[in-house]
Amino acid sequence: MSEKNKGRKPPFAYTYIIDMLKIVDQKWPNFVPFVRAYYRENEKSRLKSKIDRLNNIRNDQTHNTYESKQCGEDLEFITEFEKEINIMCKGL
Repeated sequence: MSEKNKGRKPPFAYTYIIDMLKIVDQKWPNFVPFVRAYYRENEKSRLKSKIDRLNNIRNDQTHNTYESKQCGEDLEFITEFEKEINIMCKGL
């Protein structure tokens, strides 16, 4: 790592959630080997749906349009999706 880049996070750390939808859509064949534990090759739309939901939760929280009644469901969703992502990332 060069001195110039020392302390910088990897490019992925600067990616917006909404950008992940585009990346998954355009690069799906690259994701398939890593997501195989949860998604079949023809289930790109299911993963994109989860990323979209995560983005909506983030937007609601950030822009103060969040209703507390959503909290339990959304927390459960985020917890489960995080587990999926952690398992998928072990293959990287």
